[in-house]
Parts: sequence; C-alpha cells; structure tokens
Amino acid sequence: MSFDRAFLGADAVTADRGICEEELEQTRLKELMIERAGAVYVLAHAAKLGQRPFHAWAPLPSDVTLVTDSSATDEQIRPFTDAGIEVVTVWGCRCRASRQFRRRAHEHCSHFMENDRRR
Repeated sequence: MSFDRAFLGADAVTADRGICEEELEQTRLKELMIERAGAVYVLAHAAKLGQRPFHAWAPLPSDVTLVTDSSATDEQIRPFTDAGIEVVTVWGCRCRASRQFRRRAHEHCSHFMENDRRR
C-alpha cells in the first residue's frame, strides 16, 4: 500500500523528536505511513507544538509539512522552521487564504468543504 499524501494527526509534535503518541502502535503505524507516502502533512493545533506528554515517538521526515492554526506563536514555530520544516498556518474554520491556496492546502478544513458543496 502507498499514498500520494498522508495527513497525520498527533498528540504532540516537536521539531527534534517528531510525532508524539500515547501508544507505540500508533507511532509505528505513522512511521509506516510516512515511509510509503509521497508527501507528509502533520496536522497539529498550536497547543500541541513543542509538547512531550508521552514516550512514543515517530521521527519526522526531512520534507514534512506542519499544518497548525493561527494561535501558534513565533516561539512555537521557530524550532520547526530552524529545522527546515515547512510550516503552514491556517485560520481555523474561517480560512483567510486565497481560494486557490485553500483548494491546495486546506482540503482538510471542514468549513472549506461545506462551502465547496454549496457552490
């Protein structure tokens, strides 16, 4: 099995350790998905950035994109950008990005999908 894109959630994420999960099985599954994906996106709310609540970790690939919300501070984002990780900030359910950008990067946004269905 392989994937063009993998969109992964996380209990927490750090630039140095990667994706943090409660169980080893969760991190192993994410490692397999990362290995088999053409592009990897980690979706994490700002409250999860830099946190280390558990002890199971899946390393981030070098070409990962971190997608977080607009409440993320520069201090939270800086370790990721310093590590060469692309960070995309979305504006919650009321995306303020251009329509073309939303179509590419915010397909996971339920607000966009609801609006798209109405058109």
